[in-house]
Amino acid sequence: PYVEDLVRYFYAAVDEWTRRGYRSNISLDDVEPLLKEVEGPPGTPVTEDMAREYRRLLLLKEPCHYYKKLSAAELEELLNTPPRPYPGVNLWLFDIWKTYLKFMERLARGEVDCAGIFPRRR
Repeated sequence: PYVEDLVRYFYAAVDEWTRRGYRSNISLDDVEPLLKEVEGPPGTPVTEDMAREYRRLLLLKEPCHYYKKLSAAELEELLNTPPRPYPGVNLWLFDIWKTYLKFMERLARGEVDCAGIFPRRR
């Protein structure tokens, strides 16, 4: 994730919430000045680890799309680097560890299951 993208995502979520008739009592006003202090050129990931884990989640959510979209190096990195847990991002992955390993083994063989293994809301 990119800091600016996260801020835009937050505001989009709040806009959607209010569009559905709910009141919003939250704002980034208190932390936005701190977010602007994050070092690095604009458009850089918060950390390389987090960027990799978000790519992993995209692949698990929409495998048919991202299998073709990711570069060979990015895909290779995801196949050869175990996931690193981030609360609120990917801890669910460790609850379905065996399913994840099977999914990635099949992906390594070029077998893409378009259903993915990302948990869907019902």
